[in-house]
Amino acid sequence: MTTDPHVQACADALADADPWVRRGAAVSLAEIGGRLHHDPGHGLQDTGCLFVVEQLAARVLVEADPTALHAVLKSLTAIGCSHAVAVLLPYLRSDSAAMRTAVVDALSQIVATELVVEDLLADHDADVRVRAVTLLGQMPTRRGVGWLATLVSADADPRVVGSAVGELLARDDLPTARKTQLCSQASQRFPRDPYLQFLFHTASTDLEASR
Repeated sequence: MTTDPHVQACADALADADPWVRRGAAVSLAEIGGRLHHDPGHGLQDTGCLFVVEQLAARVLVEADPTALHAVLKSLTAIGCSHAVAVLLPYLRSDSAAMRTAVVDALSQIVATELVVEDLLADHDADVRVRAVTLLGQMPTRRGVGWLATLVSADADPRVVGSAVGELLARDDLPTARKTQLCSQASQRFPRDPYLQFLFHTASTDLEASR
């Protein structure tokens, strides 16, 4: 636990009855945590920074007010350390679609998330792999095409492959011919999947139109 009275007061305010007070506390903790994480001499192993991240992470599970929850997630994003990524990852398995969407958005804005994307894309749960594809589509990483192409050629679940193909088709940095090739590969792997057949037809039509 931190010994800084101000940090402790902000942490205690996360449980205030007034959601606007909780929102303000989250914003204050973001400033504190970000400073501790980025200042020389501090970082992930700093107990103060860890305390801030853990307090915000614990609030994610119980926060009922959408505005306050948004502030908590935004604060974790602003701190941006790998520990913030670690505490957000379990929420990708949440039963709440809104929570999953919010967490994907938060993780996509943290540079350190790239360190765990490959593991998420190999998760045993196909639903998590689909969410990882969505996450990857929102991240500005140059490795995205390679990871998505690997899913197209190797993943055993057509939903994951369909998500990967969809993200590849949406990219501006991939030639139309390459998109069509990947769509063809996916449709051949799952010839009875109507969505993959539709994507292949769409990509082929775009390729013909570009010639």
